[in-house]
Amino acid sequence: MADETDATTTPYARIGGAPAVAALVESFYRRVLDDPTLAPFFANAEMQKLHRMQREVFAAMLGGPSTVGELDLKWAHGGRGIQREHFARFIGHLLAELEPFQLSADDVDAMMHRIVTYKNDITGEAY
Repeated sequence: MADETDATTTPYARIGGAPAVAALVESFYRRVLDDPTLAPFFANAEMQKLHRMQREVFAAMLGGPSTVGELDLKWAHGGRGIQREHFARFIGHLLAELEPFQLSADDVDAMMHRIVTYKNDITGEAY
């Protein structure tokens, strides 16, 4: 899916823009919801809203457009019992879903770095 011939474009553009990010989010959440350890965290989630927000987040993390403002991830994830292990599983599923897009190691590393900066907000761990 990715076109690595033009290194000046963003990862977002190279994977196919909004349609590719939408497909990524759909397949990613199928994988997450199939995970018996993670699925309970989404039992009462408004999945349509979650997918919409995640498309914005993933787009921004891939260098694409985003209308998401500053997210209060502590508030959104607080009190849910999300631990480091859950966060790691979530990231593992994302990495698996990114493979078909053939992003460079640098692109994946940059995206993971952005996500990991929110780990403490999501898990509630102290800095």
